[in-house]
Amino acid sequence: IKHWQVGKPLEYKENTMEKSFALSLLMVFNSKEDFEKYHKDPIHTKFVKECGPLWSKTTGYSTVNVG
Repeated sequence: IKHWQVGKPLEYKENTMEKSFALSLLMVFNSKEDFEKYHKDPIHTKFVKECGPLWSKTTGYSTVNVG
């Protein structure tokens, strides 16, 4: 993981902001291969197995650095 941060939804007047979550985790990887290693890592898979029942939904987004 190159960089990570955790945040809560921004309290903002506009209705255009996504607010259907209580907590957000952003992780940045150096490469697709690094992400795939993380996703298959035994520590990660154990965490998902043990803690998965604590969340109702996950949403993933992927981007490619163009700069």
